[in-house]
This record gives sequence, structure tokens and C-alpha cells, in this order.
Amino acid sequence: MSEPIQRRRVLFAATEPARAECRPLFHAESLRDWEVIDADSLERARFLLQLDPCDVLVLDCSLYRSGGSEDLSWLAGQRRAPVLVLDDGDAETVADALRQGAHYWMPRELARHHAPVLAAMLRQAAEFGDLQRRGQETSEALEDTRRQVSRLVNLLWEAVPGEGRARWFTQRHMLERLEEEVIRTQRYGGPLAVLLGEVDAPATARNVRGEVGQAATWIVDQISRVKRRSDVAGQYGLQGFMLLLPQTNETGATGCCQRLRSLLEQSAVNSSSFGPLHVHFGIACFSSAARSVKSLLSRAEEQLEQRKLAASTMNN
Repeated sequence: MSEPIQRRRVLFAATEPARAECRPLFHAESLRDWEVIDADSLERARFLLQLDPCDVLVLDCSLYRSGGSEDLSWLAGQRRAPVLVLDDGDAETVADALRQGAHYWMPRELARHHAPVLAAMLRQAAEFGDLQRRGQETSEALEDTRRQVSRLVNLLWEAVPGEGRARWFTQRHMLERLEEEVIRTQRYGGPLAVLLGEVDAPATARNVRGEVGQAATWIVDQISRVKRRSDVAGQYGLQGFMLLLPQTNETGATGCCQRLRSLLEQSAVNSSSFGPLHVHFGIACFSSAARSVKSLLSRAEEQLEQRKLAASTMNN
């Protein structure tokens, strides 16, 4: 037993005389796969689209002209059904309908006397609508996946402190401390600097999973030993770290980066445990253009990526 044909649905909006002329078309053999729903006004057509979406909206320009051109302003906002305009050849009217959101145009006389051509146009419009819906669904799925990945990465950063890094504050704590420092600086003034650091370690410093375990443990020891008591050091990301420098301006933060880079890179050369390390920093200072946690981190991350890219370019 053959499966029943799944019929497409077309919403036909037209004045009564136009519907009387065109309605018999949908009994033709070439249009037997289409179920037609009538609407005698633009308001009725809009209501039906919201209530029960159709595959195609066929809009006769007799109704369009009688309703006034401003009544079609909602076409561009609706994405439920592609719009096919039927008209008797008034170029200005057709152009106006297309500008306001219609997708296709077809002469009414051609539709009335050539049902296969109308059927082909409806199929094309319906396939276009299918592509639109799939594109929207894919976009929403990608955005949902992006949010889930971002949430999982954040959980990973907070739940897995990293080998040898347990003595450092977690990223969650660092972000909380940064928020506190930003609020304090907004209220009382004074400088504040944020450093984001990342270390390129040689393969000999990595464990079997590719993590910079040995190097990370050593970096924690070095930074914890030389930082000021007022500075706060902790994790940021899977391999990076953050330093909060209260009461430190851009000059002081730049000097701190230079001292830490010199200490870490020179000490690594003198160490027999692993080869040379390359340290990259990104700096952000509290200012009128960076007054929030988000803006400070964005600036520091952008500068860090620029430094890493420049170092990679020089090495190549």
C-alpha cells in the first residue's frame, strides 16, 4: 500500500473576485499536492500565518492595493512563509511589494491559464522556505552548542586546577578578586593593573598528555617567590595565569612584566629540568575606557594574543 502524499499548504490571500478566478486552479492535477487556505484580508492572512504557518503565502495584488501599501510592512518581519505576489502587470505595485518583503512575483494571467507554471513557482518558493528554516535551526543549534561549550570550559577551568598549581587561586577566585578590586578602584580611585601571562614550554617539559605539568609547577614557585605581598596570583585558562597589581599604573605593570619574563626565561635556561621557556604577557590598566572586569580582561587578552602572534611570526 503506497504512503499518502504529504500535502504542502498555501495561504491564498485575495479579494473575493480574484479568489473566484484563481481558486479552481488548485483542483488541477499539477497542484493536487497543495492544500489551499483562503484569507479575504491582509489582517486575516497575518493572523493565520501566526496561528498555523503555511509553506507559501500567495498574495494577490487586488487585495494589496485595496488595503493600502502601508499594510504590507509586516511582510519583511515574518519568516514563516515565502511570499509570492500575483499581479496583472503594474510594475510600480510589484516593485513596492517586493521592497516590503515579498520574495517572488508572477503575472496573474500566467497563473490562471498555466497551472504547471504556478505549481513550479510554488515548489520553488516552498524549497526556499525550507532552506530558510533549516538555516535558522542550524544557527540556533550552533549558538546553543557555543553556549554549552563555553559553560563546560568554564566548569573545567574551575574544577581542574591543573597539575602542580593547587597552591594558586582558582580562576573563579581570581575573577571574584578582580571584581572586588574594580569596585574599590571605581569608588576610591587610584591605579589598577591586570596581567595575563602564558608560557610556551618545550616538549621536554610536557607530560604524556601534552600538559605543561613540570613547567607549570616551577612557574608557580618562581612567581609566588618574587611577587609583592599585595599582588594576587592565580590561574587563568588551562595553561595561563593572572596577576592583579593593585596601586600599579601602566609603567609599573610593564616593568613587572619585564622582570618576570627575564626571571622566568633566564632561570629556565639555567635549569637542567627542561629547556628554555618563552613568556608572553598582556596588560590592561583601569581607565575611562576600561572600567569593568569584562573590558579589562578583553584588553589584556587582545594584547596577549598580539604578543604571541608577533613571537610566532618572528620565530618562523
